[in-house]
Amino acid sequence: MEAIDRNSMGSVPDTSCQKDECPKTLDAGMVQLTQGLAWHFKRYAHEQPEEQREQYSFTEYEARAKRVGLWRDPHPIPPWEWRKHK
Repeated sequence: MEAIDRNSMGSVPDTSCQKDECPKTLDAGMVQLTQGLAWHFKRYAHEQPEEQREQYSFTEYEARAKRVGLWRDPHPIPPWEWRKHK
């Protein structure tokens, strides 16, 4: 796999592609959001293309509405909040 870009924190975004098949992408972040395994981290949303930002927000909204993954918990704690208290 080949990283496409880095965000302002120096992290590699979840969108990546196989070197030989680069028009086909696997958006690991979208998969995690769909399954309720992640938050859409809005603090860095401005770094996403507008279409992707809207898709991520809507996908998180759907996961919350379906109460899948971490959204089964009535009071899930975002990782950035959890880290503050550790």
